[in-house]
Amino acid sequence: MASKFDLVTVGNISIDTILVDKKCYRVPGGSAAAVATAAVANSSKCGIVSKLGRDYPSKWLDELKKSGVDASGLGKKKTSTRFELSYNRNKRLIKFNEVFSSDAVLSFSDMPDSYRNARQIHLSAAKPQHQENFLESLSNRKNQSVSLTLWSTYSDSYTDNFINLLKKTDVLFCNNHEISSISNEENIYDAVKVVQKKGPKIIVLTKGELGSAICTSRKIHLFPALKTSRTDTTGCGDSFAGGFISEYLRTGNVARAGWVGSALASFTMQKSGAWFPLDIQREKILKTVKRAKEAHASNGKRKTKGTLLDYF
Repeated sequence: MASKFDLVTVGNISIDTILVDKKCYRVPGGSAAAVATAAVANSSKCGIVSKLGRDYPSKWLDELKKSGVDASGLGKKKTSTRFELSYNRNKRLIKFNEVFSSDAVLSFSDMPDSYRNARQIHLSAAKPQHQENFLESLSNRKNQSVSLTLWSTYSDSYTDNFINLLKKTDVLFCNNHEISSISNEENIYDAVKVVQKKGPKIIVLTKGELGSAICTSRKIHLFPALKTSRTDTTGCGDSFAGGFISEYLRTGNVARAGWVGSALASFTMQKSGAWFPLDIQREKILKTVKRAKEAHASNGKRKTKGTLLDYF
C-alpha cells in the first residue's frame, strides 16, 4: 500500500534557551522538528516521531502543525528536553549546553501505522544508543530508505555495533570530524570510502558557512554556502537535510537536491532558532536556487573549484 507520507523524522523536539548580548529568550528547537519543518516547506508530506513533556508550550505545538508537519507520532513524557545556546554579539554560536535530557528511546513500534510505509525515515541528531536502538528495530524494508544525522557532541560514543548498523542507512549527514571519528581515518577521502563500505550510498558532509560536499560512489559534488546578511548556523544542517531529502525523493537528482538543501540552510541562517521559518515556501526556495546557480555560474564557477582536501 502506497504511503501518503514522503518522510518521517525521528528524534528530539526541545525547548531552547537563547542567550545573546545579555538577553535571554526561548524558542522551539530539536533536530527532528527542524528537519521536518524544512521538508514541509519544500512541499513534502512529513510526519514526526518524538515525545513532548507536559511543560512544552502548546503554542509551539500549534506552530508545528501550522507549518504542515503531521503530529500524530508525538508521544507524551513528564518533562521536555532542554538546550541552552549562547551567542556572541555577531550572532555566532559559541556554546551549546544540554541543560536537561529526557531524550526518549524510540523504535519502529512508536511509529503510527500511517507512517510505516513512508518513503523515507530520517533519524535526526540524537544520542548514538538511541539511534542504534531504532536501527535495530527496523525489519526488512521495501521501497523505503533511511537517513541519519551524526552529532558532534557524541563523536567519541559511536560503538562498533552502531557503525555496523549503518548497513541499514542509505544517506548519512555528518561533518568531517564526525566521519573521521567513526572511520578512524584522518584523510577525508579515506574516511568517506570506509564509511561507504558500511552501507550509506550517499554521504553529505556539511561545513557550516563554507558549504557542503555530497559524496556518492561515482562523484563528489561541492556546494558553496549561500551568502546571507546573518550567520547564525543553528539548525542549518537540519534545514539542509530536510531540503536535500525532500528534493531527492522528488527528483532523484543529487545535484539539484544539494542546491535546494543549500537554499533552505540559508533561510535558517537568517533567523534565530533551529526550526525552519514558517513564511518560506517552495516557490521562494526555487527562486533562491535559480539566483544562486546563476551567480555561481557568472563567477566562472560552474563547478566548485578545489578538492575535498581543500574544502575540509
